Amino acid sequence: MIPINQTKLHNPPEESGNCLAACIASIFEVPIDIIPEFEGENWYLEMMKFVEILGFEMLRWDEEVVLKGYYIVNGKSPRGSFDHVVIFKNGKMVHDPHPSKKGIENIKWCLAFLPLHSIGKLIPSTEIKFRAIISENTIIYFRLIDLIRPTKLFSIRNILIPWLLNGNRPDRFIWTKDSEDIYENDKAETPDAEQP
Repeated sequence: MIPINQTKLHNPPEESGNCLAACIASIFEVPIDIIPEFEGENWYLEMMKFVEILGFEMLRWDEEVVLKGYYIVNGKSPRGSFDHVVIFKNGKMVHDPHPSKKGIENIKWCLAFLPLHSIGKLIPSTEIKFRAIISENTIIYFRLIDLIRPTKLFSIRNILIPWLLNGNRPDRFIWTKDSEDIYENDKAETPDAEQP
């Protein structure tokens, strides 16, 4: 993460600030000039598409979360009745793109960015199954769609997403043998070439 300050300050109705663009530029370590202005009703979808171009999946929580990596946090600005975004790490603010550096007064939502390759995004279907061995006693079976939809399996997301963001990689489902699902790291005979 390279701290980058916003180049536009929020001054409604004349101008909207670009604190979000500054946070994205900081996390991805790119010039702020290449970050689009995410505005209007479809700003979130446009941002998702842009982040995917960079090779990441965008994940959102509508509450406070604590992650080891860098993530964006939204909350009320101390400068007026509008929102502001900053960058957190390990539950603490590490960069405020506004010159005042006063941060935010509360937390409304958080955004994290997960590398697409870490969950096998190149596989075309979101229905492909994965297995995450979190610990000796905790094994989670999931599909990509469980991570992408914020309302799906929220308790599982709370465990899986921080685990993935820490660089761990799940095992991908390969095939089913005698009603038993076989995953990449299972000690089982390799399926025949014609096996799906």
